[in-house]
Amino acid sequence: MFSVLALALRLLPAAHADEGMWLPEQLPDHADRLQELGLTLPVDQLADPRGETLGAIITLGFCSASFVSPDGLIATNHHCVSGYLGFNSSAEADRARDGYLAASREQELWA
Repeated sequence: MFSVLALALRLLPAAHADEGMWLPEQLPDHADRLQELGLTLPVDQLADPRGETLGAIITLGFCSASFVSPDGLIATNHHCVSGYLGFNSSAEADRARDGYLAASREQELWA
């Protein structure tokens, strides 16, 4: 029992987690720490709301998505787009139930 307790106390410092969820405007305040952790690009590049990094973030209400193609195709969760599916559905075409695959850009549905 004592050896288990001693081992747990020995490993406890290794279990420390560093904070790391910061808002973009907070990043400059943590620049030194981020560089200590290995960040090699300028912190301002991450914090610029008009820059490429933050410009690539997609928000859909309370959801997020990721670009998966250079043409703007995104991947996200089903519940994030349920309103858009409903907008493009009808009695004859239930997009949420049946799905939809556009064979060309001209066939893409807009919301």
